[in-house]
Amino acid sequence: MIKAVKSEKVTSNIVDHIKTQFVEGKLPAGSKLPPERKLAIEFGISRSSVREAISILKTMGILEVRHRDGIFVCGPNTGRNNTYQPSINSNPYSNRTKELIEFMELMLIASIPLIVARITEDDIKSIKTTVERIKSCIANGMKGTWFELELFLLLIQLSGNIFFYRTITNMKGLFMEVILAVRDDIIANNTDQKAYIAIMEEFSTILTTKEPGRIKPVIEKYFQLMKRNAIREVTTTK
Repeated sequence: MIKAVKSEKVTSNIVDHIKTQFVEGKLPAGSKLPPERKLAIEFGISRSSVREAISILKTMGILEVRHRDGIFVCGPNTGRNNTYQPSINSNPYSNRTKELIEFMELMLIASIPLIVARITEDDIKSIKTTVERIKSCIANGMKGTWFELELFLLLIQLSGNIFFYRTITNMKGLFMEVILAVRDDIIANNTDQKAYIAIMEEFSTILTTKEPGRIKPVIEKYFQLMKRNAIREVTTTK
């Protein structure tokens, strides 16, 4: 029912793999997936990674977990409506995607004063480590990684606003889908790939100043690049 992916693939690739099979009808509504232990063996990863993937797919409305019964594909036969809409992949700059990108930008910009007031040197080191991972992935053309989402969650967590953080964690499946879809288009464009890496380097450096007025323009540049590539994708797929 589910073809195995290479063991080095990250959890986000498993999410994309199962989501694609669902969209293509290879995982019909109501069908039961193997237990976590067997999925971990098939995918060649840890059970914790499988559990994280299932959690994300639950957020997307693709899977549901029934206590003592197992993991099922959502749909009419499960007694639950399937809430997943693959519009982000078919039209990456649909209204929903546009609004999600704008929402992420507004939330992060609003968090800047809170972040700089609370951030420690250890936090900055953690952010720089994540930024280096992102740069490495982009430079090597690696798709499907989700370090950008990890960075976004870390920054929102540093704001100290529990409502911001809960909103992001509850919607992380959608945010991850947007980030991956647009970021992978950036990888395919050499000029934007270099611009993306430059923005990440600038952000990592400017964050140490703890000056909101200098950090905000860098974040705005990042989201401008995200929006531009989302629009380009729609143009090329028409």
